[in-house]
Amino acid sequence: MVKMSYSKKSKAQLFMSDFIMASVIVIFIIILSVSIWNRNVNSLKSKEERSGMESLVLSISDQLIRSPGIPSDWNKNNVLAIGLAAEDNTLDAAKVYNFTSLDIDKTKNLLGIGNYNFIFRLRNTSETVLVEYGDLPIDGKEVVILRRIVLFEGLPTIMDLGLWK
Repeated sequence: MVKMSYSKKSKAQLFMSDFIMASVIVIFIIILSVSIWNRNVNSLKSKEERSGMESLVLSISDQLIRSPGIPSDWNKNNVLAIGLAAEDNTLDAAKVYNFTSLDIDKTKNLLGIGNYNFIFRLRNTSETVLVEYGDLPIDGKEVVILRRIVLFEGLPTIMDLGLWK
């Protein structure tokens, strides 16, 4: 039987290379875990923000098409709450035109949309734009647009309300 002898020096070298290899693997796993964690957190934040925007645009559109506003005969000088309804889902043309003559910042404040930009558009059934108010979305921005069917000037009309940051 052949006896193998290891010197203390070679055992230390073997131990040191194992330690370095294990350290590299652990660091790689930590970096990968942090990267996956950050991606998931950012995805959740994005989904949460979109969900909030969807809820807000639904609430605002309901306010516009179901409420006459405060006061009920409001104009751009005395409006306290914006509503465009003559009756449920029927828009009052005078209120729509008063709405589009409001200052954008005042409109954002009254609608409670603060940091968001918005677009309000009425189109007839052949897609011709009848009324457009607000800012057009910038390419690359995530936009939430809600489309509702309303009556405007006695005709079925498509109302688009969009929000984005």
